[in-house]
Amino acid sequence: MKFRGRLDQALDLQAALTAQLPNLPTNYLEEGEILMAQGHPGEALPVIQKAIGLDNYYEDAYLLKAKALGLLGRKAEVIQVFRDLEAKYKSNGNLDKAAMVENQIQKLQNPS
Repeated sequence: MKFRGRLDQALDLQAALTAQLPNLPTNYLEEGEILMAQGHPGEALPVIQKAIGLDNYYEDAYLLKAKALGLLGRKAEVIQVFRDLEAKYKSNGNLDKAAMVENQIQKLQNPS
């Protein structure tokens, strides 16, 4: 229970920081991470999406969004998040990372 109280406190502090610096995507990502640690992936999603809205190439935000969607059982949306990330890698010429993401997509579509 003490741990939960600390997460609540961390969320309050992070929300205050985010309010002071609303254009910093890392603030939203960290708020989303705290919500995820509290077991609230559904509440984390719109916060994570704000991070992506501020930085459309924020890899960590895409990965956390995929994790939240996965915890909610929304597999098709997880795959779409990975496809979006793959497209961003390809557009930046980062073909190695694009291939790694494509491999993850294949695993999700064809679990063994």
